[in-house]
Amino acid sequence: MALVALPSPIIWPGDILATPFPTSSVQQNALLLDAAADRVALHFRAPKAGNINKIGFQLGTVTTGETLVAGFQDIDLTTGNPDGTFDQSGTVAVADTDDNVWKEVTTGTSRTVALDEHVAAVIQYNAFVAGSLNIQGYAPLGRSLFNSSTYLNNNLTGSYAKSTATFPIISIGYDDGTYAFLPGSFPYTARTATTFNSGSTPDEKCLIFSFPFACEVSAMWFGVAAAASGDFACDLYDMTSSSDTTDRAALATGATTDSDLTQETSGGPCHVYFPTPQTLTKDAYYRLAIRPTSVSNINVYRMDLDAAALRAAWPYGTNCSYSDRTDLTGTWAAATTTSLLLAGVIISKLDDGVGGFLTNPGMSGGFHG
Repeated sequence: MALVALPSPIIWPGDILATPFPTSSVQQNALLLDAAADRVALHFRAPKAGNINKIGFQLGTVTTGETLVAGFQDIDLTTGNPDGTFDQSGTVAVADTDDNVWKEVTTGTSRTVALDEHVAAVIQYNAFVAGSLNIQGYAPLGRSLFNSSTYLNNNLTGSYAKSTATFPIISIGYDDGTYAFLPGSFPYTARTATTFNSGSTPDEKCLIFSFPFACEVSAMWFGVAAAASGDFACDLYDMTSSSDTTDRAALATGATTDSDLTQETSGGPCHVYFPTPQTLTKDAYYRLAIRPTSVSNINVYRMDLDAAALRAAWPYGTNCSYSDRTDLTGTWAAATTTSLLLAGVIISKLDDGVGGFLTNPGMSGGFHG
């Protein structure tokens, strides 16, 4: 086996670059359900054959809660709309106090799907009385990066209309306990922006990750926003396992980033190159860490999930988690498997696979070259 140079580097994870990095509410699009005919529908293509039986979604503001029904419907292949008949469904109660709560419905029976089958997941009132609540969506930074066959098709004004401004925060689960990776749908419960500097506790935050193949990485990136003079440094550390908390010397440190030489005000990705490319070992765990180098603040961004299994619905996959520590010394905090730091790497070489077959059980998707 040998590492071979790619014709073009791969940014990992790719689709995540189009998610709503900043915390601005402009990028949170709420879908109001306040009438009997209102409904939110997710059109998707099944990424694998199997039995789907779970629909998860994020509530926004709830003024008056009522019971919702969520389930699967066939797609009218002439219009792209749900056909209006639930084939499998379940209900969930929503209380007046359920603002911004994650809900998951398990259907009474599973739906057997074929690979690439078109399916609609529909959410509506079970028996409308006076409900008024929002289903949360988000506005992507770059729709063109997504597979446009994953989209919201909502009936909020008396007829279905495909959304061009809002993307779903919806998950689809299989009865084997796994979740589907649906390009463009990112199921999260909160976007956490952390403002910190060199005097904060903690003052170093990281993404833990592992690849099921050997590769060479030339750079790392972080979703970061820096104030004037908010300089920061980035490090790559190795680990003995996903739960290793040991203090280790950095394998490589990117040059300290001068905020005066970046446009890091909105929380977009900032790329930092390693002094020399780094070779990553198959199945080994690593940390991508960022730390402020002055008392001026920087912001980094973390996506929080309702359950660790939902990592499979993200481009990161289930081998990733979050951790932090203070002052470049001492042990790291235990990995948080329900949080993901917005960060990644640029892959410059891949194992050619000679002598073995490459599989990717821990990464659901998200390469962008």
